[in-house]
Amino acid sequence: MGQKIAPYSVEIKNTCTSVYTKDRAAKCKIPALDLLIKLLQTFRSSRLMDEFKIGELFSKFYGELALKKKIPDTVLEKVYELLGLLGEVHPSEMINNAENLFRAFLGELKTQMTSAVREPKLPVLAGCLKGLSSLLCNFTKSMEEDPQTSREIFNFVLKAIRPQIDLKRYAVPSAGLRLFALHASQFSTCLLDNYVSLFEVLLKWCAHTNVELKKAALSALESFLKQVSNMVAKNAEMHKNKLQYFMEQFYGIIRNVDSNNKELSIAIRGYGLFAGPCKVINAKDVDFMYVELIQRCKQMFLTQTDTGDDRVYQMPSFLQSVASVLLYLDTVPEVYTPVLEHLVVMQIDSFPQYSPKMQLVCCRAIVKVFLALAAKGPVLRNCISTVVHQGLIRICSKPVVLPK
Repeated sequence: MGQKIAPYSVEIKNTCTSVYTKDRAAKCKIPALDLLIKLLQTFRSSRLMDEFKIGELFSKFYGELALKKKIPDTVLEKVYELLGLLGEVHPSEMINNAENLFRAFLGELKTQMTSAVREPKLPVLAGCLKGLSSLLCNFTKSMEEDPQTSREIFNFVLKAIRPQIDLKRYAVPSAGLRLFALHASQFSTCLLDNYVSLFEVLLKWCAHTNVELKKAALSALESFLKQVSNMVAKNAEMHKNKLQYFMEQFYGIIRNVDSNNKELSIAIRGYGLFAGPCKVINAKDVDFMYVELIQRCKQMFLTQTDTGDDRVYQMPSFLQSVASVLLYLDTVPEVYTPVLEHLVVMQIDSFPQYSPKMQLVCCRAIVKVFLALAAKGPVLRNCISTVVHQGLIRICSKPVVLPK
């Protein structure tokens, strides 16, 4: 419904809190909290936030934590999620309450994750991680600002994505992965200290059969690799072993004929992210990376008959990775330029298949390739000439969609 419910949003919010207060049944409390959460997410940037009286909402639901032993786990999950969300949607109202909320989240996580006598309450864990992830959006706890708290949060999230028990549901690891995806930059040195184990566990979740979990894992892995590559780039010589580890992992995936599209996507993005640090250590490695990337992209997009939606949607990120490597090449091997041109033309040809959001990503990928070629002499002019000519042919051959 979105903005259509704006005139009724305050009444809906009041109804949700009233149902939560008056009805004792969890089956009524949970939908009320779900709707309240959705309402806050929908109007987070709206002037309506002031009318929602965020301070009163916080006092009411923070007070519920004093009675948490009497609250069902599934209801408590939503309470924690809601409290964290308040800090995300209206930070100015939560400045004086953020530290109390951090203590509540971390205290609950410690209770659930470190007890030697009882199993953790998984719904409560998931709610805490979701709430903590929301709170960290505006109230950061980076290693530079608060190393002790940042390390504590990191260790809890690491435990969440490396469960020691068999799970039938994946709310806890999913919440942990989403927290990593959003806030990897806050854990800086913790990521470097645990780079091998983190890469392995994230790669494992990326291969999971649960679609939502896999999506969260891919996002977390990309955030992790971006952050690690940024830190390695600052001192490539000092982090030479880490750089070598990742390049060996990516190379192994790209050279393995049995690697699936998701694995290849990870390796190709990794090549793009680590191209800069590689140039510092050995410029010839970047030349080799470019050849490997172009050959693999040629195999995936230009020689295989299966060009399904999944592969088409991977193309923009692949092109951006190629552009990232191109940026660090001293000279572009002309023998592979026709392949690069063909890939860009194919991207233009696929443009109508994308959603408006993906069309923006597609444009960004093409522009990034041209910008990377800008300093490479006559290669850019020749490439643009071919791409524009072939692109116009593809565009003009598309049927005109008439408005109904």
